[in-house]
Amino acid sequence: SASEFQSALDAVPYDADYAFRAARAVLADPRPADPQLAVRMLDRAIALDPSRPQYWLHRANARLRAGAPDLAAVRADYAEALRLDPNNVDVRLEYADVLRRSGEAAAAAKQYAEALRYNDLLSPDEPKRLTPQRVGEVQRLARETGREK
Repeated sequence: SASEFQSALDAVPYDADYAFRAARAVLADPRPADPQLAVRMLDRAIALDPSRPQYWLHRANARLRAGAPDLAAVRADYAEALRLDPNNVDVRLEYADVLRRSGEAAAAAKQYAEALRYNDLLSPDEPKRLTPQRVGEVQRLARETGREK
């Protein structure tokens, strides 16, 4: 299906969504023939519409799947996605996990703290709010990661 979306993009070269869908199709393949194709398609989607945080997030994930990811580029993609959607608690937690696994304890601890802060700003009945159990897990990760600084 990635090739079908690429064909659609060739026919309608101004539609960022076709590039995004092609990239998602590549990312869905556990062993794509060209792992960098998703990054290139997301580069194109972002060039066409840089205001969509999901394009930046998917590109960060595509880069992480690469053999030797450029961590500075991954960080830049997450930073832009969070600039566009700063209240997204799940993305902050995902980013914190990436930072922690990359050995960037101080930056990870900051993102865990920010995720908890934004979560606290959500209405108590907001479905996107973290469960009390998940809040406890994040608090534990924040403490443990903060000690690794």
